[in-house]
Amino acid sequence: YISYFVISLVLQLLWFLAIKKSPDVTILDMLVLSLLFTLFMFIIDKVFKKKQTA
Repeated sequence: YISYFVISLVLQLLWFLAIKKSPDVTILDMLVLSLLFTLFMFIIDKVFKKKQTA
């Protein structure tokens, strides 16, 4: 799950700092969104593993 976090953070950094250059998005916003993405992936993995074993 650490890799999900790192990949999403790097992609956001590239998108908002290099490509879009949006001054409205802060590093804290990017960290929170990366944490939420990682949390969602964790929950989805747990739900699918339960459905596959049942």
